[in-house]
Amino acid sequence: MGMLEECLKRANGRHTLVVVDSVYSMEGDIADLPRIVPLCRNYGAMLMVDEAHSIGVLGRTGRGIQEHFALTPDAIDIKMGTLSKAFPTCGGYVAARREIVDYLRHNARGFVFSSVPTPADVAAASAAIDVLLREPERVERVRQLRKRYAAALTSLGFDLLGSQTQIVPIATRTEEITLEFTHVCKQEGLYVLPIFFPAVPVNSPRVHTCIMTSHTEADINFALNVLAKAGRATGLIH
Repeated sequence: MGMLEECLKRANGRHTLVVVDSVYSMEGDIADLPRIVPLCRNYGAMLMVDEAHSIGVLGRTGRGIQEHFALTPDAIDIKMGTLSKAFPTCGGYVAARREIVDYLRHNARGFVFSSVPTPADVAAASAAIDVLLREPERVERVRQLRKRYAAALTSLGFDLLGSQTQIVPIATRTEEITLEFTHVCKQEGLYVLPIFFPAVPVNSPRVHTCIMTSHTEADINFALNVLAKAGRATGLIH
């Protein structure tokens, strides 16, 4: 937050846009919007939030980071997100004041010589949003599954890098361990992603895992057993 304030001070009143993730995809932590919003307001900056990993997950009913922190309706100037994570289709969206949306429609590079999403994609996204609104228990299920999963991994001795959300990384110390860990999981039938520099700092490789509402208790138990085996095989845990 101190670095952000220094940047805003250096902007010295110029038109400024602060862009943050709501949930950071490599750590699974949540942006500190209750502190970011006042800084933006104090220095006259606009705030843009990428909700790719928070919509459908954060907040009591899955409406995202604004609901999660109970922020005022005008706290975020521009929201953007994807329709390929919680909403299982493709494309994305930007939500903002009418004048911002109109400006983007006429000037954003993505609209120049581009086609609109297909009717099927739009219908799938709309149906997914209807399911989210109708069945908020899905959001709570993700939360409870994640809580049990993360607690079990921590008790095994894994370092989860401060994850607070459905994105649960496992620190692996070196690239060699990461690849060996991933290979053991693959052999056992568990799909995990190895993550290296430049996606993360050079000294912070990890294995990327994620919890979904469609996972069953049996899925979680299976994953925990395989991850424990991979952790012991690579010396990450004992």
